[in-house]
Amino acid sequence: MLPGPDMYKHCSSCHQLIIEETLMSGNTFGAIYWSDGKREAPMLPKTPWLITCPHCKAFLWIDALEKQINISSSEKKKALHYTTPSFNDYLSLLPLKKPSLRKETYLRVQAWWTSNDKRRDKPLLMTPIEQQNALALAELLDESDTNNVLMKAEIFREVEDFETAMTLLERIQDSAYEKPVMFLKRHVEEKNPFVKQLIFD
Repeated sequence: MLPGPDMYKHCSSCHQLIIEETLMSGNTFGAIYWSDGKREAPMLPKTPWLITCPHCKAFLWIDALEKQINISSSEKKKALHYTTPSFNDYLSLLPLKKPSLRKETYLRVQAWWTSNDKRRDKPLLMTPIEQQNALALAELLDESDTNNVLMKAEIFREVEDFETAMTLLERIQDSAYEKPVMFLKRHVEEKNPFVKQLIFD
């Protein structure tokens, strides 16, 4: 991984400077892939779309913030790195104003992944509110996309609706998805609802 120069943006709420790190190059060596679709790649980190201002804690869509140039050294000293929202933060944005389908999908996916982070190394069942979010996400996914069908199957597996999960997996006939489909089928048959690291034999 080769870091790029820091980018500076003003918070649209408090107008303080936020630091956004950039990459010159990266790779997926050592990346871990999970059954819920999350990828953890230390050498190729993703910039989140939604961030939290480190100064005023406002939630900001990072692509809506303009890059600032000609920043003085004294201003740079006051700049802080953005933080990422929590599970409750993502859900809190949904009732405030009906977001676009793209944004609602993003919020619910990030909430799902964030809630799963605590169970990636230990078996913890979903809470009712986590299940509610995951099922709401499933409703948003267009089944004409095979990736979405696979994601929906994983959601139903995690909420312990194994019959629906298997029905969805049986619909996937594309040979390119053979390994993940077989992987999920095995865990469905075992009635295992926990998020899993994808490891193919």
